[in-house]
Amino acid sequence: MLPVFSHRPGSFRALVWTGFFCVTLPLAVALLNAGVFAGRFARRAAEAVQHASRVADDSRLLQDHVLSLERRARQFHVLGEEQLLRDYGDRREVFLQLLDRLARLLPSLEERAAAMRELEEAVFRFLTQGGPQPQGADAEALDRFAPLSALSREVLDASTRFSLEEAEAMQHAAAQARRAFLWQASALVPLTLLVSALFAALLARPIRQIDRGIQGLGSGRFDSPIVVRGPRDLEFLGERLDWLRLRLAELEAEKTRFLAHMSHELKTPLTAIREGAELLGEGVVGALTAEQREVASILRDSALRLQGLIENLLRFSVELARAEGPGDAWTEVAEVVEAVVADHRMASAAKALRVERDVEPVRVRGDRERVRVILDNLLSNAVKFTPRGGTVGIRVSRDGKEAVIDVGDTGPGIPAGERERIFEPFFQGAARGDGAVMGSGLGLSIVAEYAGALGGRAEAMAHGGPGALLRVRLAVWSEEDP
Repeated sequence: MLPVFSHRPGSFRALVWTGFFCVTLPLAVALLNAGVFAGRFARRAAEAVQHASRVADDSRLLQDHVLSLERRARQFHVLGEEQLLRDYGDRREVFLQLLDRLARLLPSLEERAAAMRELEEAVFRFLTQGGPQPQGADAEALDRFAPLSALSREVLDASTRFSLEEAEAMQHAAAQARRAFLWQASALVPLTLLVSALFAALLARPIRQIDRGIQGLGSGRFDSPIVVRGPRDLEFLGERLDWLRLRLAELEAEKTRFLAHMSHELKTPLTAIREGAELLGEGVVGALTAEQREVASILRDSALRLQGLIENLLRFSVELARAEGPGDAWTEVAEVVEAVVADHRMASAAKALRVERDVEPVRVRGDRERVRVILDNLLSNAVKFTPRGGTVGIRVSRDGKEAVIDVGDTGPGIPAGERERIFEPFFQGAARGDGAVMGSGLGLSIVAEYAGALGGRAEAMAHGGPGALLRVRLAVWSEEDP
């Protein structure tokens, strides 16, 4: 059974070949038409040139034979030699053949050929008849060569005009063909461009659909189905991408459930530990010595820090998946700095740290919670890596249309090779902070993600002093902002 032709190619390669065929078909037809016409025109031109050349040659030969016949006739009339008469007869046969051929080649010469034939016939009768002739008959017969020569010149002139007319006809035909080819080309160029644009769109559409699907997967958007319309092999690729989308959505849901369960399971004992430490510290179960109260405080602080790490993990896995911009909200940075410093007062006091602040009044675009998380993680990181009795510095300034937030410490600092990686998720450098609880490596990655979501950026600065200097740049809010 013959295969049924589908309304569209079954593969991307078939679509490409179909497009190539459709684009080149009009051009091929035009070239074939031009080739056929050129062949016909060449044959016609060759035939016309050959025809005109034969007419011209025969016309010149005819004129030469008229002169030769006149010369032989007058010689025979004077000398009376039979050889001259036979020679005249031979030349007369060629003369008559030339007349017949010219009449066939150029029908417009038929009347002149007949007149020349009659004039020559009269001369031939005079030469071949015997006996005495009336007085003056020889002069009357031989004088017929004068109109005969005139007619031969007219024949030559007519053949020359015929050659010129044929040349003009060829030029006119060539001009018509040139105009026809120009019109054909002017019609084929937009047609070819239109067909090319059509197939370019047909080829690009499934590619764009695949690209949008891949971008959606990369952006974590798993709710929109991936549909690819086009050749069958690209549709199959779209189906596989959609299967991958569904699978990633399942994995994302499983991860969310796992994190929710883990959060619940971890927060319950942490809450008990924190509340128990608070009860001990408040002396609810009995008076404590100074050392016991210090231990209870350490337990409480450790529980709070562990709870913060868990919340960072949850926030990084769930909230950071949302690609939200800064929105229309604005935040006063100085207020957030004071609130965050207050939250870390106990941790700073436990290590006898000095927190220095140099804050200019500046507002940034973005919600307060995100700005708070950025500052909280920066300060938490500085407190963690600053040795006991060290200094943590917070500086907020304005640089054009950006607010610059610098948080520095007097800790071990960040090696040059790690500055580009400290904002990567789960990355932990060679330096280790004080404390029994190991970090998760998510705090600074959350800083970078939130700064990017607010239209800013985070970077580790190289400076001449001790410790590390982390900088966050955020867009400044103004009254003209929407």
